[in-house]
Amino acid sequence: MSDAHIKFAILSAILAILAWFGLRTAGLPDLGAYLAGITLVTFVMYGADKLQAKRGKERVPELIFHALALVGGTIGAIVGQTAFRHKTVDKGFRAIFYVIIVIQVFVVGAYFTRRYWQA
Repeated sequence: MSDAHIKFAILSAILAILAWFGLRTAGLPDLGAYLAGITLVTFVMYGADKLQAKRGKERVPELIFHALALVGGTIGAIVGQTAFRHKTVDKGFRAIFYVIIVIQVFVVGAYFTRRYWQA
């Protein structure tokens, strides 16, 4: 891993923890606070990367975007990609992103199917 990967991974983790804590303190349950926090952090990272790209500065590695989506920031990624018109052309990036979405749909579907059949 490069220094950029480590730097942006740590930044993302710190922001996610702060967002979770703030949302949890505001009264959201743990899972709701986590998902809202990671969604917000993912959205912010897309905006920050778009700004960095315009300025010619150090960019957020694609691995960080995929990791954020994988751990629950998919909605923030979709909104960030749309709002900032960012990461919408790169076919390789999009393919991995869609695989992440398929995995998440499968996992959530399996969870609810299992709960339904156990009831």
